[in-house]
Amino acid sequence: MTLIRTTIQRALELVLPARCVGCGKAKTYLCDSCIETMDVPLERTIVRNDYAFTSATAAVIYDSVARDVVHRFKFKNLRALSPFMAEPMVRMMPTPLNLDVMVAVPLHESRLRERGYNQAALLSKDIAALTQIPFEPTWLTRTRRSGRQVEAEDVVARRANVRSAFLASTAVAGLRVALVDDVMTTGATLDAAAAALKSAGAAEVHCYTFARDM
Repeated sequence: MTLIRTTIQRALELVLPARCVGCGKAKTYLCDSCIETMDVPLERTIVRNDYAFTSATAAVIYDSVARDVVHRFKFKNLRALSPFMAEPMVRMMPTPLNLDVMVAVPLHESRLRERGYNQAALLSKDIAALTQIPFEPTWLTRTRRSGRQVEAEDVVARRANVRSAFLASTAVAGLRVALVDDVMTTGATLDAAAAALKSAGAAEVHCYTFARDM
């Protein structure tokens, strides 16, 4: 059923006119006006010594239109939003790009089959096309299926939920890694993924998300 729904949705995207997620404007999935209404974090890049990642950068705050964008992209199969989300993420990246490789926060294979796609991987492909940072989709994998983070009660539960859930290739050894996901809430998932990358020898792990919960 998932494959059928995915096929139908993609076909509809081709034949039905695109409309902005925020305001309904025709001929685009996210218009410039709605992008401009999104609030940006006071600190777009944060450094947390209690997390495994080196830094975490977000383009916008996870609220209002941005929340709708992430929901439609992640749960409603509106994959066409990916390039609209990737562009502001790229603008937040450092110049010059002192990054060697890009990986996406992976889904467990069972959840990937259910959803039909990994939204973080779609973002990574679009970011890679804009920046020329090599995207390696197999260098970070999910070894077990954890519960949904949105159902965890607090940050402690979220960190326990994803602890040791990821495995990274030793190919990251000595490299500065860009770790991509759609949204950062408590940072537990990014922390667990970054910990796996650091355990495999990554020199630095810099996280990039479209939105961050503030």
